[in-house]
Amino acid sequence: MYPVVLAHGFFGFAEMAGIEYFKDVKDHLESKFPGLQVIVTEVAPNDLIQERALQLWGQIEKVEKKVHIIGHSMGGLDSRFMISPEGLGKSERVVSLTTISTSHRGSPIADFIMEQGKAFSSQQIDRFTAKLPSLNREARKIIKALKEKGEIWSYLLEFINLTRGGLRDLTCSNMRQFNEKHHDAPGVKYFSYAGVSGPGEEDCLPPVIYIPWAIVFLNDDKSCGGRNDGFVAVNSAKWGDFKGEIPADHLKQVGYDLSGMGWLRKLFFWKKSFNHLEFFEKIVQDLNNLENA
Repeated sequence: MYPVVLAHGFFGFAEMAGIEYFKDVKDHLESKFPGLQVIVTEVAPNDLIQERALQLWGQIEKVEKKVHIIGHSMGGLDSRFMISPEGLGKSERVVSLTTISTSHRGSPIADFIMEQGKAFSSQQIDRFTAKLPSLNREARKIIKALKEKGEIWSYLLEFINLTRGGLRDLTCSNMRQFNEKHHDAPGVKYFSYAGVSGPGEEDCLPPVIYIPWAIVFLNDDKSCGGRNDGFVAVNSAKWGDFKGEIPADHLKQVGYDLSGMGWLRKLFFWKKSFNHLEFFEKIVQDLNNLENA
């Protein structure tokens, strides 16, 4: 089978202080598919798409064979630019691109921060509260923050040290221009998955990403807002052959469960929780079947 390349998202990394972005994925895939080469790439965490794509290509061009790329979040956009005839035009080295919760049509979070916390309307707030009929203390704080844009703006800047380079690339308006200019490469197979979490969904949303989830959910642009995984809407994540939704927030997709619900799942042992390793294994099995078709 052709090598598999893993491309990380915004503010991502290959490994940091012993922590892997794609937690245990490389080892798991290489154990399940003997002879498979899995390449974990690393690009500048918050740079422009075109700059990250150049860095990604610098690592892929060293591989002697064609590759399958699996891109999580912004990693999918880096890969699309690298492959696109209007981008770097490196499609001859790529068999397929599978994107997981990639903001192909942008993320309202980027717009929200770039606009420095544009206030939500009362109607949007009502939509949010309708999703949470019994509001706890933390939920009330979130709603207050959404109404007082200064508070949420300070919150976001405090917890996420953002530059405006790559973030501007992720806005809904910029991605509309990106999609108009950068076309899919002939001969490359494109697949996509969307993560879903939050109130009313199967997956339990971690409190730490309540606010980003609400920003995306409340956005009126249905191409990049609505049901989401805490950062990227389902409609935004669809590209090429859409393979479906997965019950996992943005972080759980790569192996990090911050919901604090692990102990509860052990009590309800008959309810199987999302297993990111099995998910990546399925993706690679599908790619293997594609080669053998």
